[in-house]
Amino acid sequence: MSINKILNTLRAAWFFIENVTDDDPARNDKFFELRAQVREAFTTADCNHSGDPVGSLLAEPVTTEDVIEAVNDLIAAAKVVVKRWDTGNLAEAVTNLNIVIGWTEGTLEDANLPTKPIVPAHVSSWDYHQNGQHAFFAKEDWRHEVANDETILGYQMWVKHKLESLLYDTDLDAVDAIEVAGCTDADGIVEVKDENGAQFFSVYTHRPNEGVVCVCDFNTKDQAIDFAESLAARIGKPVYGNLCSVERPQVTAEVQKPILAIVMDGGLIQSVVSNRPDLIHPLDVIIIDYDTEGTGDDELEVIPQSDGAVAEAYCRLETINQAKIDLQYVHDQITGIKNFV
Repeated sequence: MSINKILNTLRAAWFFIENVTDDDPARNDKFFELRAQVREAFTTADCNHSGDPVGSLLAEPVTTEDVIEAVNDLIAAAKVVVKRWDTGNLAEAVTNLNIVIGWTEGTLEDANLPTKPIVPAHVSSWDYHQNGQHAFFAKEDWRHEVANDETILGYQMWVKHKLESLLYDTDLDAVDAIEVAGCTDADGIVEVKDENGAQFFSVYTHRPNEGVVCVCDFNTKDQAIDFAESLAARIGKPVYGNLCSVERPQVTAEVQKPILAIVMDGGLIQSVVSNRPDLIHPLDVIIIDYDTEGTGDDELEVIPQSDGAVAEAYCRLETINQAKIDLQYVHDQITGIKNFV
C-alpha cells in the first residue's frame, strides 16, 4: 500500500473531524464509512515488514515530499486540538492527532532523518490567588472572551492555556538566545531595571543584529525563567539574564501534596483513593451509611448522635488505595473552571 493511500485515509479522518458536527443527521453513517476505510488501510497492508503493520505501510521509499506532507498533516492535526481546547470537544481531535503522530514518526524513521525530542508541555507556577492578575493576560481580556462565548474556561485555566499556546506560536527563526529581564512601566514607557527594583519580569527573543523582541511578561522572575527555559528548549538555545540572575537556587524537591478522593457511582461509595497514600497512612477511613434499607439487623451499628440520640447505620472500614486517575489534574480543573472571579 502506498503512503498516498495512507494520507488519503488520514485526510478522510481529518474531514470528518473538521466538518461533521454532532447534530449532523448522517453522522453515524459517515463515521462507519470512515471506520471501514481505516480498517481497509490496515487489513490490506502487507504485515510481513518486521511484523509491524505501520512499518509495512511505509515500506516503500520515502521521498522528501512524503516527509513534508506528513509533517504538515501533523501540524494541522495539532492545530485542531488547540482550536478545540476551549470548547472541551477534544476526543476526536486527540484521536486523530495520535494517528497522525504514529504515521509521522514512521515516515521520519524510514527516511532516516534525525529527530529531536518533543519539548515537554510548559507548566506555569502562576496562580491567581497567590500572584493576582497575570502581568500579560489581563482579566479584562478574559472577560471579553467569556462574554463573546470564545471560552468557557475560568481565568486561571484560561491564562495557562494562553501561555501554552504562546510557547508554541512564538516565531523562533534565527533566534540565538532567550533573555529574561526585570522591568518597570511608567505611563507606558517600559524600562529594564535591576531585578530588585523590577515591577515585573519579561521574556525576550534575541536575534543577531536585530536586538530583542518581548514575548511575554510575568509577575515573578521564577515564572519568567520557567517560560524562557521552555521556549529555549524548542531550539536548544541558552537563556541569559539582563541585569538579573537566571541561576536556579538549589532547593529540596517539594513533596507532592496528598489529595484524597471519594469515588461514587449510583449513590454508593465505590472506593477511597489518593495520589499519595503513603503520605496519608496510617489513617482509618470509616464509611457510615444511614440508608439502611435492605440491610440485615446483624450488619447495623448503633451510632451516638450529637444531640444524645442514637441512630442505626451500616459501617465499614475502607482502605485508601493508589489512585489510577490524575487527581492533581482533577483538582486543577475544579479550581480553574470555578475560578470565575
